[in-house]
Amino acid sequence: MRRSPFFFTGSDGTNSAEGTITIPAYGQLAHFLNEAPFNGGQPLFGSLTFTSSVPVAVVAIRGFSNERSEFLITTLPVVDVSNTATPASVLPHFADGGGWTSQIVLVNPSNQTISGNVQFFRSRNANDPGTARNGLNRWPDEQHIRVHDCSAQLCAPADSGCGDGHSGRICARGDR
Repeated sequence: MRRSPFFFTGSDGTNSAEGTITIPAYGQLAHFLNEAPFNGGQPLFGSLTFTSSVPVAVVAIRGFSNERSEFLITTLPVVDVSNTATPASVLPHFADGGGWTSQIVLVNPSNQTISGNVQFFRSRNANDPGTARNGLNRWPDEQHIRVHDCSAQLCAPADSGCGDGHSGRICARGDR
């Protein structure tokens, strides 16, 4: 049996719902975070942090019910909090416009608040007045973000008025 302590951190940086889970050797645990043994509440937005003295395999899934009551899921990355050095990230494709929307969850695994900017780009269009940059045009959407330690923030591109695919660039730095 392996006991692993855990806690939730909300987007405001406040810790809540601390506890301990027990997983038997060669066992598994599959629960939504708003269910026992986690009891994270609902709605839940933030991060779950846990520790283990032995290697564990983890899969994180985000669920969302759309306006047609369809339950949609996607996988989320799991971050090793002992390795927080990461360069700027590039999101190669996300949908925006034409009935599609995307949300980007920025997770801060470190023990200090980070801040930076999120810039959104779209494929170059000859009729686009935006500034050309590496074959991409930036539409006027640059968002300043601040993510509390061990927490998460949600950001989404402003409405671009088109249904094309887009890419984005995220640059974050630790506050001093």
